[in-house]
Amino acid sequence: MIRWPALPFATTLPVLGIAVRFESNSEHVMRLVNDRFGGWLNALGNGTLVTESVAVRIAVRGDASAAHGANMIEHLDLGDGRLLVESADSVGLADPLRRESMAHVSPALVEDPRFPLEFLDAITFSLLAHFDRHPIHAAGLLHEERAILLAGGSGMGKSTLAHMAHRMGIAVLSDDHVWVQQDPTMRVWGGPPRARLITDGAEKVSVPLEQPGTQVWMASSGVTLCVLARGATASLARVDAHVLERELHEQLAPGFDRFPQRHRDVARLLSAHGGWRLTLTSRPADALNLLHAVVENATNAG
Repeated sequence: MIRWPALPFATTLPVLGIAVRFESNSEHVMRLVNDRFGGWLNALGNGTLVTESVAVRIAVRGDASAAHGANMIEHLDLGDGRLLVESADSVGLADPLRRESMAHVSPALVEDPRFPLEFLDAITFSLLAHFDRHPIHAAGLLHEERAILLAGGSGMGKSTLAHMAHRMGIAVLSDDHVWVQQDPTMRVWGGPPRARLITDGAEKVSVPLEQPGTQVWMASSGVTLCVLARGATASLARVDAHVLERELHEQLAPGFDRFPQRHRDVARLLSAHGGWRLTLTSRPADALNLLHAVVENATNAG
């Protein structure tokens, strides 16, 4: 029998406005937790928006000197609300009924650069998603307290547009996905923004997008939705609510499809006042003026 070890290191952080108590027996894991989520303390101040409380417990077990090759990290939706995250020598389970995620991980996996995104984020955000934080596959911008969502599938150009917006002086909520809270009022949550950009070697690199002196990762005063498309010519067109809702539903990708009924409700909420379709070409600069127009129209709509 494997006994659950003591977890002497702990911190509570208001991730997505939910109090998450992180516990571990590893100081290194706690450093990764604070690197990944510590900014939420500054973003939310005294935590008055915190509405729930959950726990993420990570036990590091095994021989730190043992040699391990790079293991694939897999995510499996168990179909009952739980998510299993595992590699050859580690396993984690997000269990919303118990309001906790628990993981046994190897020292080798903790040192793997994929661990923060593919394991730590997975067991944290998959748990929080059950508590009225619905994931939407979209880059999020924030201009004059209004969220602008650029919705599109992988490879559509969300990160590039987020980087362009950042260079225009527009705050970035996220370059790839946001979370929508419905009650007691709609809020759009982002996170520490980074853009994954393709280099000349066709490799994606992560670029920080924080504006100096700001920690703005949330918007609640309004939303403008813009769906992304590809074409031979860059263009911007107004789209009515029904078409926008359908296109947002058609873009539903694995990982964002765990709550189909709620996705329909959120898509209807985001599309209620209509929005935009931004058609992109292979030249991101072609969309610069159109992106600016979306932002300016969003401000006017507010």
